[in-house]
Amino acid sequence: MLQVIDLVHVLPGDADNTPLLNLLCCSIRAGESVAIVGASGSGKTTLLSFLAGLDTPKVGKVLIAGSDIASMNEEQRAELRAKYVAFVFQNFQLIDGLTALQNVCLPMEVKGIAKPEAQAKVWLEKVGLGHRLNNKPNALSGGEQQRVALARAFACDAPLLFADEPTGSLDTNTGKTVADLLFSLCQQKQQTLVLVTHDERLAQRCDRVLKLSEGRLVEIEKPIEKDGHHASE
Repeated sequence: MLQVIDLVHVLPGDADNTPLLNLLCCSIRAGESVAIVGASGSGKTTLLSFLAGLDTPKVGKVLIAGSDIASMNEEQRAELRAKYVAFVFQNFQLIDGLTALQNVCLPMEVKGIAKPEAQAKVWLEKVGLGHRLNNKPNALSGGEQQRVALARAFACDAPLLFADEPTGSLDTNTGKTVADLLFSLCQQKQQTLVLVTHDERLAQRCDRVLKLSEGRLVEIEKPIEKDGHHASE
């Protein structure tokens, strides 16, 4: 589903020309969940931008479903993202002037899906907001806004979901509710999840945990419980 080959990135203006990402390689299979962890400033969000096709590498390759994004023009990359990629952000990224229903409908309308309201309602009901369809973001709690963002991401039916600190702005209990929904819906749809987080407990719920350090990704062995199973199983 997703492959990175010898990706190199140097921050603009870095006088030392030290790579933030240094010959980084990784492969993520369809249907698996992968957490990317690392210290602040290690390049996690930068890497996510390359993985999702928001930025184009000058050195190395990023392949989404076998397509090299660097070989495409911006229109082609936009079409690829529309087909394959959905996002959930820490700060929700909802449009203030639109209702919950309209926020969920918007990306489907951009994709050219006719009359998306019925599908949007189904997904808002799945995240427990069937009674909040006509509320705008300023009338919703943080947890409710993030659930709208989840509904928007899943309604697009994209096979690849990127989540950047999806519980980072939420209190512990609300964050757990949102995380439970995220993993449950990904499992139901057999969707590939790439999760950037500082939350170790959240990362451990993924199939694999990759740590970004000194510009490269290293897989972290997950803890084993006494019965021999991984802690998240």
